[in-house]
Amino acid sequence: MLIDEKGSGNLLIKYEIKKIMKNPVVWILMLFFLTINILNIETQISEYKKDMKLTHQYILDNKIDKEYLNSVVSIYDDFNMQIVKNTKMDLYDYNPSGKYKLFIDNCYKKLEKRVEEIKNDGESTQLTYPGQVYRLHKLLYYNIFKKLLLEMAVVISICTLFLMDYERINNTTGIVYATKKGRTIQNSKMISAMIAGSVINGILMIGTLGYYFANISYKGLWNTSLSSAMAMESRGILTYPFITYAKMSYAKYLLFTICYATVLILLISVLSSAIQLVTNNSYISIIIVVITMLGLLNILQFSTNTWLDLLLSFNLASSWKDCGSWFMENHLFTSFKAYDWISILVQTCIVSILFSVAYKRFCRKDYV
Repeated sequence: MLIDEKGSGNLLIKYEIKKIMKNPVVWILMLFFLTINILNIETQISEYKKDMKLTHQYILDNKIDKEYLNSVVSIYDDFNMQIVKNTKMDLYDYNPSGKYKLFIDNCYKKLEKRVEEIKNDGESTQLTYPGQVYRLHKLLYYNIFKKLLLEMAVVISICTLFLMDYERINNTTGIVYATKKGRTIQNSKMISAMIAGSVINGILMIGTLGYYFANISYKGLWNTSLSSAMAMESRGILTYPFITYAKMSYAKYLLFTICYATVLILLISVLSSAIQLVTNNSYISIIIVVITMLGLLNILQFSTNTWLDLLLSFNLASSWKDCGSWFMENHLFTSFKAYDWISILVQTCIVSILFSVAYKRFCRKDYV
């Protein structure tokens, strides 16, 4: 069967998807990651399981000790984002100047208004699992979800590179590129990899999160604000509430995180495709992807106290590193409402440009 003679691009995409779905490697890898995630969750919560069930029932029955609740909620009485900003500047020896300093000051002034909103609409007093005891936000997002992001990136990269390097590995490059579909087949392969990889990653995510929520009940808590004083956890050496840019319940934050993570993983697929079009070798491509991510992470270790810090934060590695801190006050220079959306938009533009340049080069290149 000659793929190009099937005519329809949809048929070609379905054909390529089947290649991945029939590949045992991606399924074995997915099951391996799922097993690791389940063991990780079990290890993290095993000693707290019974205690959390009892705490959950106390929350639903509104039996949380009032003295304890008042002491926790009192954090908001004198809470000031300017103090948070100044503490961070001293702690990280961050000394911006000029318009850049005014920009950061303005961001935290706007966050101050959000703090007042949290106090006035009752978000601060909502009951939930004590964050300083169980640290569930850190467990779910900084631990489980961050690992999940890496795993999904690996899965979709393998799916992408497997399809796009399939012809070279099977010595059919010349035959396929000479067909009517020609080199445009690589576009179909990328789309197929994104679809198939998303399905496999979806199963991995559902299995992982399903096990977590099966063991830690959020019944009656899904509408609880993430900015609740009780949800407060230590963040590095600082301990203060999660100040989200807008009212954000547990359910809404989880949904936003899943959507944001999905976009990041798809961008990883497009980036892998771009690199593959240049190298024409999946083994070299995966090495370049890894080196690129590690390089971007290392860049983040240095600060210039200028606008450059903000510009350099618009990258995939930075977004991965900040998982669990999306849509809320975080770094001094990223704590403004539109940051996460601007970041994903900039990354999409950059990756799209890289793919476009790589594809044009690929179409001009001679293959023997």
